[in-house]
Amino acid sequence: MGDAGTSAKAEEALREIVAETRERSLSVRVGAAHSLAEGGRDVSPDLFFEGMRRKGFNHALASDGLARLGRKDAIALIVKRMEDGDESLAGYLAEALKRLTGQEIGPDPAAWRAWLEANRGSLPPQVE
Repeated sequence: MGDAGTSAKAEEALREIVAETRERSLSVRVGAAHSLAEGGRDVSPDLFFEGMRRKGFNHALASDGLARLGRKDAIALIVKRMEDGDESLAGYLAEALKRLTGQEIGPDPAAWRAWLEANRGSLPPQVE
C-alpha cells in the first residue's frame, strides 16, 4: 500500500472530521477549515467570514485563514475587528493584513483605516 494507501486513509479521515464538525460549533468548524487551509487545501472562505463577523470570536484564526486564501475582499472586515480594540488580537490581525496587502503598518487600527480608505479604489469590493 505504501504512501498512496496512507495518503488515501488520511484524506478519508479528514473528510470524516469535516463531516462530523458540520453540526458542531463554529469554532470547531473554523479550526478544521484552518487546518485544511494550512495544508494547502482549497477551502471555502465562508466560515472564516462568519467568524470575523462575530464579536468575541477567535479573529486571529479566522483572519489567518482569510489571509492564507488571499482574500483581499476581507481587508475592511479585518480592519473593523482591529478597531474593536482587543489588543491581544491586534498583532495577529496586523499580520493577516500585512500578508494581504504587503504593507507593514503594524497593529495600529487608525493607520490601517487610513490605508484602507486611501486604497479602497484599487481593492476588490469588500465583505463587511
